[in-house]
Amino acid sequence: MARSHLLRTAILGSEEKLRTVYHNAMQRKLALRALRNIEQDTGYILRAKERRLIKSYAKEMFGSHSYAYWLYVYAAYQQRFVEGWIPNNYFGLVVAPRVNHQVRFIAGFKTLSKRLFETNLFPDIFYVIDNKWYDYKMNPIEKQDVRRYLIETGNDCFAKAEFSSQGKGVVRLNSQNFDDIDFKKLGTCVIQESIRQAKWFEEILRDSVATIRITTVKEPNGTFVMRAAYLRVGRSGSDIVQSSNAIRIPIIDRNGALGDFGADPDWRRHYKHPDSGFVFSGKTIPYFDCAVSVCERLHGRLPHCGIIGWDVAITNSGETKIMEWNARHPDITFSEASTGPNFRSLGWEKMHYQSKIGSA
Repeated sequence: MARSHLLRTAILGSEEKLRTVYHNAMQRKLALRALRNIEQDTGYILRAKERRLIKSYAKEMFGSHSYAYWLYVYAAYQQRFVEGWIPNNYFGLVVAPRVNHQVRFIAGFKTLSKRLFETNLFPDIFYVIDNKWYDYKMNPIEKQDVRRYLIETGNDCFAKAEFSSQGKGVVRLNSQNFDDIDFKKLGTCVIQESIRQAKWFEEILRDSVATIRITTVKEPNGTFVMRAAYLRVGRSGSDIVQSSNAIRIPIIDRNGALGDFGADPDWRRHYKHPDSGFVFSGKTIPYFDCAVSVCERLHGRLPHCGIIGWDVAITNSGETKIMEWNARHPDITFSEASTGPNFRSLGWEKMHYQSKIGSA
């Protein structure tokens, strides 16, 4: 029995090591691509001496040279090196599993969010679970009840599959296309009502609802506080914001002030929206502080998680709508590059000493 236990332990350890090596290799590829694009866009080139210093810092601070590559990206984007940044692959391998534990996987079950947080701020109106239909209170209904709702209201809705992200697995529904949607293929999903965003966002783009990513953390004293945020806007012709072409603009304070420029998926800088010409500098998001307070309050209802990324929209009346939340691996790369370091004083840089993961 002792031998079999040792064998299982060795096999699991080898698999974990391989996953770590693969993860770091993929992250290195993504980071070097981002670095190359930033250097080409800005003309700021990290010198060999700077790279050596950053690589040495990564080894000393995080335990591996593998974590240097995202630090290269952050340094190139800000055109300076600052101590305190958290590399994205270190966050994914070491931090998120430790601060969010197994609870982090619950975020993928979109049909549970409204009940989990006990709030009507999620715009859920129907669910499809194992090919059965339910209203937002989980009362069983028939598929024709949803069709009738679409016909009577004339509203569009969005169906989001479980574990969908980055705009993938999202389908727009209305009375015209409802019967053409293959819900069996879509699988378990939430159906959310469309959101009428505040007119301020329509000045940027009318085609899709702009989303705000608010990242909240559990502080060492047990309180829940926003540490980072950015605005994500779509492109002309897309009815949803997709990560493949969205523009991200940093939010630099709790009042909702935007940074001078944003970035596209290739890390090219944009001082104005490429389709509408909306200039980012000097603009402030209305009701942003209210949205932050909502996210901080809701995070307090799930203290099991040390960090949550909330995707929210703001309506014309100033109400916050929670479109989804992310706890498995909330995106930190753009926030760290644009406004970081954002996660100082949390002790994350020391977690690899307590973890067997992430040293490859």
